[in-house]
Amino acid sequence: MYSRAYKSLISLPPLLWVGLLLLLPYALMFAHSFWTIRDGVIVHHWDLDNYATLFSKPIYVDVLLRTMRIAASVTLCSLLLGYPLAYYLSFHSGARKELLYQLVIVPLWVSYLVRGYAWKGRPQRLPPISPSHSRARRFSSL
Repeated sequence: MYSRAYKSLISLPPLLWVGLLLLLPYALMFAHSFWTIRDGVIVHHWDLDNYATLFSKPIYVDVLLRTMRIAASVTLCSLLLGYPLAYYLSFHSGARKELLYQLVIVPLWVSYLVRGYAWKGRPQRLPPISPSHSRARRFSSL
C-alpha cells in the first residue's frame, strides 16, 4: 500500500526524537559513569573506580538491590494488571469502550495537574534571588 521510502520517511522523526531525547542522554550518563571527579571537576579519565565504589560499599549495594526489587515488582504488577485490562478493553468492552478508556487514561493526567498547580503557587513564596531582584520587585509594584 505505502512505499518503503514513505514508511522510512514517516518513521524518521519519531526515531530521531527517541534517539536524541532518550538514547543520547542514557549514553552520556553511561560515559560519565566511567569518568572520575576530582575537587568537584569531572576528569575525562576512563576507569572503573565509580563501579568499584558502588559494589564495595554496602549502602550502595543495598540501595541498588532495593531499587531493582521495586522496579521488578512494579513491572510485574503492571503486567498482571495491564494485559488482562487491555485484553478486556479490546475484545469484550462493547459499547462502553470509550468510557472505560477514559477511566484508564484520566487518572494518569492527575499527576500533571497537581504538578502544574504546585508550580503555579511556588514562585510567589520563594525568597528573592538577590537584593537587586528584591528592589526591582518593590519598584515594579509602584
